[in-house]
Amino acid sequence: MSESSRWRAFINLLAYVAIFCIGVALLVGKIGAGSISSAFHTVAEILAYLVTAIAAYSFARSRKHWAYYLVWVVCVVLIIVLMII
Repeated sequence: MSESSRWRAFINLLAYVAIFCIGVALLVGKIGAGSISSAFHTVAEILAYLVTAIAAYSFARSRKHWAYYLVWVVCVVLIIVLMII
């Protein structure tokens, strides 16, 4: 299995887990357990941001220009800071 295939499989696994967490959060939210639903929702958001950041880095790396890297770093830092606040 090539390096590219392993990364793609990893991204697909993260996306699958994120979708699972979103589904569980919505299901548990309908039942009425708000704190469990909120926890699954937060985990799903973090995984979705992670998948998006990795895909965006792959795009920036393919362009090979410093401006793409700079925008990627600024956006990732902004997401992390806003998730913490």
